[in-house]
Amino acid sequence: MSSQSDSELSRKAFDRRSFLKGAGGAAAGSVLAANLAGAATVARTKSEVARVEGGLTVTLNLNGADTEIQIEPRTTLLSALRDRLKPAMTGTKLVCDEGACGACTVLVDGEPRNGCITLAIDVVGSKIRTVEGLSTGGELSPLQEAFCENDALMCGFCTPGFLMSLTGELEQNPSANVDDIRKACSGNLCRCGTYPFIFQAATQAGAKMREKGGR
Repeated sequence: MSSQSDSELSRKAFDRRSFLKGAGGAAAGSVLAANLAGAATVARTKSEVARVEGGLTVTLNLNGADTEIQIEPRTTLLSALRDRLKPAMTGTKLVCDEGACGACTVLVDGEPRNGCITLAIDVVGSKIRTVEGLSTGGELSPLQEAFCENDALMCGFCTPGFLMSLTGELEQNPSANVDDIRKACSGNLCRCGTYPFIFQAATQAGAKMREKGGR
């Protein structure tokens, strides 16, 4: 076979270089376009955030009463309760601040919710119940009484969260068995290890609530 001429080799090399340059330019253009689109999205998001920065006045329904409060959009429900209210509701505890321990549990429309990872503006219009709202007229709830009678607390820091999680369960199901009770407070941690007494107290409270007609 005859060897290819220098001009043919040069032409083919040129064609390959042209193709690679073109492909590289197209790729770079795609990356640039994507970056510009991403930058536009970020800019738009920042612009939207800027429109809601600063103080907002909202109304929260806390323990049956509407309370007007001034917060920032990023304010958590826990922070609103402890830091923004006057007087503050400090029964809801700040511990892990990442939704892992359950000490900040409150009831939102009857369902347990971690206050430290719930934005206050997300519960506007909902009925929020804290540990301060469990007693009525100075009288403890059946669950609170049972906690005292069964020594279901030691340091007491986790107690409000347990009370709220178990109240949410027992008010919906006063006949809850031990497995139901364990599941209801599975997101609550007690470093003092009073779990057996907590379960016993919840079982006793459920019996009292059944006697009173489910409450």
